[in-house]
Amino acid sequence: MRQIDVRVVVDLIAAPEHAGQFALFMGAGCSAGAGIPTADGITREAKYRLYRMHHRDDAASYDQVELWLSEEGLVQSPDTAYSDILELIRPTPRLRRTFLEPFFVNQKPSPAHWALAKVVEARVIKDLYTANFDTLIEQSAGQLTTLRVVSYDEQVAGTGDFESQPTLYKLHGDYLFDRLANTQGELRHLGASQAAKLQRACAQGGLVVVGYSGRDHSIMEVLTAAARAGVPLGLYWLARRGDPVASMVQDLMESSTSCHIAYIEGFDDFAAALNNAITRTRSTIRVERALTDNREPFVAHKDGVQTLIEKLSSALAAPQSSVVCLSGLPGVGKTATARRVVAQIVARYTGHALISGKDRVLTVSDIVDECHLQLPIRNPNPDSMDRSIEHLLSHLETVPTLLLLDNLDGVHSSVIDFLADLPPPSRALVTMRDARDVRYRIPHLWEIEHTGLTRDEMAELLSLWVQRSPVLGRKIGNARPEDVERLLVASNGWPEAMVMLLDAIEHSSTYRRNR
Repeated sequence: MRQIDVRVVVDLIAAPEHAGQFALFMGAGCSAGAGIPTADGITREAKYRLYRMHHRDDAASYDQVELWLSEEGLVQSPDTAYSDILELIRPTPRLRRTFLEPFFVNQKPSPAHWALAKVVEARVIKDLYTANFDTLIEQSAGQLTTLRVVSYDEQVAGTGDFESQPTLYKLHGDYLFDRLANTQGELRHLGASQAAKLQRACAQGGLVVVGYSGRDHSIMEVLTAAARAGVPLGLYWLARRGDPVASMVQDLMESSTSCHIAYIEGFDDFAAALNNAITRTRSTIRVERALTDNREPFVAHKDGVQTLIEKLSSALAAPQSSVVCLSGLPGVGKTATARRVVAQIVARYTGHALISGKDRVLTVSDIVDECHLQLPIRNPNPDSMDRSIEHLLSHLETVPTLLLLDNLDGVHSSVIDFLADLPPPSRALVTMRDARDVRYRIPHLWEIEHTGLTRDEMAELLSLWVQRSPVLGRKIGNARPEDVERLLVASNGWPEAMVMLLDAIEHSSTYRRNR
């Protein structure tokens, strides 16, 4: 069997270019973390139930039960034990549903289901297939996004108008209905429409199978046929480490070069790793967009903001300063200037992270969380914040990293302590209104003040804003030159002040040329 590292599988699913192209097939192992027994667990309970019907020995061991079943010839094969025993103790679909219901009712999604729900909400995985009867996916993913549920074959015909909508295909039905597939007769034929959907998912992208034993002939036949026809992005079977691999799974793995097996600790770890990878990928994209975003006008002349950018760049390169602070009035352009600096010097560093304290009191816990999302670093001690901080500082000491901590006006004292301990060769560029409260606590702090734009920079900025607003353009165009100059003087190099004045002009009908 071709083996692949599960980290590669996670990376494939999380890659932005593969968004929505992988389908996920979930077996009973995915529900174990929520307290729902696997098929083996239900089979065990059913075997005890059958044994007690014929014996008064309530204290019999499981080995005794197995021996009796074998002697009576009641179970022919481990692969069919689940369906054989269920059919013996509950001969009709309604009776089987009643027997199974207590195993599923009132169960709540596990953290892994909520992690998967975020993946579905992000449209990274759109189609989910399951052989499970429980409603854990509906309770989690269905809460975060609109989830269409197809519980029996006839419903598939109505999914054409919902191709872009996340869909859960319950191949064996729902425990709330009598139409459950449990016995060999019921399992022998997967609904033609659902089978076609599963094959189509494989033919158009990729499939990841997790928490599934692979003992259902109808499903395995569909997967084998799909694998032989070709799975462009691959079929990946995630098996729990140490568990035996069923013979039908081994045959599937050998049926096509597109099939690979990966070993995992369990569904919980896989779901958490996938959610973290997607969060990290999106965080990286967000940071890169922030550093290259040209949608908002930015002006930097040689005798103005460009000089400020050069000062900040030089300060960050100086050996005596691990922390450089850009202070200034709100709305003066600190964030835009800091991002331009980072974009220009980021190549000096192995890694970089952008963390904003806007509209929140930033804590060192926030910094640790963001760094583990944006940097190639794992947190080996997630339950201990002190150890997590030590691990992060150790990483920053060995890997040159540039941190941009923006809008640190409401800041927790733990952040100041973190910055005071920030080791070279890493650096932090911090923006805040006033650095007086932190200056004495960070000995290697270098403060540079943003005093505002020059008159020429403000005039160019005004010109750019006027070009973006037809209404503003007409009103400024009708204004006298001395009125425009008065506007520039009143703004005093402070873009936020100009924004407020322009807003008043844009909503005013009186700012016109005097006649």
